[in-house]
Amino acid sequence: MRAEIEQQPDALRATLDALLPRVGEAAGLARDTRQVLFIARGTSDNAAVYGSYLTQVRAGRLATLASPSVATTYRARLDLSGVLAVALSQSGRTEEIVQTMAWAADCGARTLAITNGADSPLADQADLAFVTAAGVEQAVPATKTFTTQLAALAVLGLGLTADAEGATAGQTPLDAEELRAVPDEVARLLAEPGDLTPLIEGLAAVEGAVVSGRGYASSAALELALKLKEACYLHAMGLSFADLLHGPIAVVDADTLEMARSNVSNSIRELLSWNLIRRVPIMGDRRDHYEAETDIWEVAARIAAGRKVREIDPAVEALRACVIDAADDPTISSGASKRLKEMLAFTELVDRWYTQMLTVPRPRLAALMRLGEKIVSFLPAGKSR
Repeated sequence: MRAEIEQQPDALRATLDALLPRVGEAAGLARDTRQVLFIARGTSDNAAVYGSYLTQVRAGRLATLASPSVATTYRARLDLSGVLAVALSQSGRTEEIVQTMAWAADCGARTLAITNGADSPLADQADLAFVTAAGVEQAVPATKTFTTQLAALAVLGLGLTADAEGATAGQTPLDAEELRAVPDEVARLLAEPGDLTPLIEGLAAVEGAVVSGRGYASSAALELALKLKEACYLHAMGLSFADLLHGPIAVVDADTLEMARSNVSNSIRELLSWNLIRRVPIMGDRRDHYEAETDIWEVAARIAAGRKVREIDPAVEALRACVIDAADDPTISSGASKRLKEMLAFTELVDRWYTQMLTVPRPRLAALMRLGEKIVSFLPAGKSR
């Protein structure tokens, strides 16, 4: 992760060199559209927050963050004529994002993909693809793929401004030369970060943190909170500073901006994160009170669902990416590639089993569990002669 952080100036420079000459293509695609719909999840969704502000403040065009479940779960049909749908995914292979972009196109939107995967389904299916030049990113916490997404969004902003034939009243037009200066400024900051000791010591002393920002900075606040979770295992909350003042400020120490209730034990926090207990407010009592789930089957179901999300889903996604990469890498032996495919097949089998077991009615699941190893006798290959 440290090495990839230091690669950001070169990645940004390469991305801007590749995309700035394509401003005209973005302007042409956006011509006659009136609104931008950003489609993303996770880190890419945090980048999209920046894109939304940039689109509205600098390009004078309404922007919205999509809810992919509208397309993938509810399968609603909307009139997206006159909409530019911008789908962001570092790999370009996140199925939900690919499906939502296809849904947007089917609903009448024009589509633009921002991805680090040149040969990805997202890039292939979009009307126009802005492929970032971040290179391979091995660390789980995204660094250079996030900042190059921001660079791509800035280039898109130039295209939207060009389509609008200049900024409207009160809006400062984007400057391509200012963008070209960004990599050098990032390099300077990495070379001269200042004294980070107080910040490191402060983070080491707390169990939780709140990161807030406003406007353009809210995107960075959300992403920094995610990094604290991924890399430091802190219970971090990222939110707009304006939203912080509407209630959440109650859990923040005004002097240190650390979680006011950071003395709550790690065990309580873990149970809360698994949704096995919940806070119960008692009028007139400011202390924390908790109520545990009493249905043991519900407890088991929540633990099973939580483990799937935390362990199985990431494993399946990582193995799928490895299988795809191995297929295109001549240095990977056929034996290693076969082993990766076998691991993926097994993990997908476990994933399907987990998913199915979570939907089995409880009486039947209880009966299945009571059978234990006897279930083998019902299988043709398991019958003894």
